[in-house]
Amino acid sequence: MLFRMHGAARAVALAVAVASPVHVASAQGNQFPPQLTRLTKAECPQPLDLPVLDQLDRIRAVLPTLVKRQLGQKPNPNGTNYRNWQVLGAISLDPTYPMVVPGAAHWRAVVAGRCGANVAARSWLLVLQFPEMHAINSVGRFFVALTRRGWEIWASG
Repeated sequence: MLFRMHGAARAVALAVAVASPVHVASAQGNQFPPQLTRLTKAECPQPLDLPVLDQLDRIRAVLPTLVKRQLGQKPNPNGTNYRNWQVLGAISLDPTYPMVVPGAAHWRAVVAGRCGANVAARSWLLVLQFPEMHAINSVGRFFVALTRRGWEIWASG
């Protein structure tokens, strides 16, 4: 697995990795997370409020488990797979986050429109690249938050 951060993602990476319990909303059968635009309000997570400064490191610590459980490790019938991946970007959707990242306000508004401002402020947008997938599926956007059940990839976008 590759875990390189480029450009703005490197700027938002902060120190101190602290592992948390992992939960994946739709782990049965390695189903892809639901599309953000198709979520109902009832399907939105109830994220916990955490200190801002170490959230990215907590996500980094559990991300390998989240990706493995959510997307699976088995090759698809066409030979592609989600086994190898790398982080292209990580954006806090919290409006008070100390690092301003271009595009954060747009995604915060999209999430707030679907799930409310509280969920948006407590979520992260991760952009992952999957080099062993076909070009159309090689980059994915995932929304991540810490809930009472642990870290969740709660939607894709």
